[in-house]
Amino acid sequence: MTSCSLELVAYDITNPLMTSHTSIITDPNVYWSMDKTLGNQITPDIGNVAIFTFNTGGSFVNGYHGKALRLYQTIDTFNGVGAVADECVFEPAKQCNGGLTVATWLRPHAWGADTIIITTGKPPLLVPGFTIYPRTSIFQREIIADVISSSGTRSTATIDRDLIPLDTWTHLTMVWHETSGIKMYINGIEATYISSPASSSVSLSASPKELKFTFGSSSQQLDFDEVKLWYNPLTPTQVMRAVTNVPTTTTTPSPTTTTTTTTPRTTTTRDPIFNGMKLILSWFNYYTPCAPTFNVVSCYAHDMYEGVTALL
Repeated sequence: MTSCSLELVAYDITNPLMTSHTSIITDPNVYWSMDKTLGNQITPDIGNVAIFTFNTGGSFVNGYHGKALRLYQTIDTFNGVGAVADECVFEPAKQCNGGLTVATWLRPHAWGADTIIITTGKPPLLVPGFTIYPRTSIFQREIIADVISSSGTRSTATIDRDLIPLDTWTHLTMVWHETSGIKMYINGIEATYISSPASSSVSLSASPKELKFTFGSSSQQLDFDEVKLWYNPLTPTQVMRAVTNVPTTTTTPSPTTTTTTTTPRTTTTRDPIFNGMKLILSWFNYYTPCAPTFNVVSCYAHDMYEGVTALL
């Protein structure tokens, strides 16, 4: 018999679909809702205003949530060099907490060849940072994600560009972990890769001029909304929650401390993250055999009386 790890389940009795099987996702380190604007200036809702405020050459349209930034054959490039010492996106592994997550709602209207979606430098990168860009030719229709750490290790993943259809809002997430590399998600679900994610070594450029945060390019047409950066790698469950989560604060909620018990129990509490909604917190220390087919632990706990189901 194999012991399962303990899981905290937050159950919203007013909306069972909101039940969480892992920790509640924290607000990102940088967040552009694309709603905080003054003229052509876009200010981050969360993040260093001096670094991540920029003037756009694009326009504003109705977005997935509120307004969206439309870049039609337009590129927005800003800052970078002065941010290196403080911001994870320009120094992955040095300033990041074990990894980096980039997420955005994206609506392409036309793709260009070897252009840019979001990047901190001109792809292919030769400086620490990240880039997400399409590669288009007669034989290739790809979306590529690269991260270069400050040690000169490049992590790469490639997915089919058609997973992001034209004229449709699609949620794209890139998660980079400093030891396991890159994973890419479409609408919260990990994508099928054209080639397996891989790592390699690169010779870093000594030119800091290549460090620039950039949206879009001059040869494609894209709409951006709800752009978020986390200076840590999100778990698959957190990625799914991030698809619909809209940050409401510039601070990260403090973690909740709970007491572990081997006896099933139910506690009623009020949690400010759910705006005072009544939650039922149910946890189990449960034992079940591993699933031999996948050679992983597959455990299941179910409390019929309380109506709470937890997949551990």
